[in-house]
Amino acid sequence: MSTRDEWINRIKSKIDEVNAEIDRLKEKAGQASDDVRYQYEDYMKDLREQRDKAESQLTKARDASEAAFDDIRQGAEHAWDSLKHAISRARDRF
Repeated sequence: MSTRDEWINRIKSKIDEVNAEIDRLKEKAGQASDDVRYQYEDYMKDLREQRDKAESQLTKARDASEAAFDDIRQGAEHAWDSLKHAISRARDRF
């Protein structure tokens, strides 16, 4: 497996972990008071948006030529870092 394929698989696995985290937050939100539920929903919305950006970058990286891959990979890494920070904020908050 090439380094490119390994990177794509690693990012895909991370996105799958984020989806599981969103599901856990959704479950917690269902058990929370109304005020806290609204906060959960805001965080989940932010997580979903960040996840969607990361998935978009992953798709671009997967479809990119070898020459364009490094540039797109940098954008995908930035999207992943933003998503990782959003997850961390959600965990710390709830």
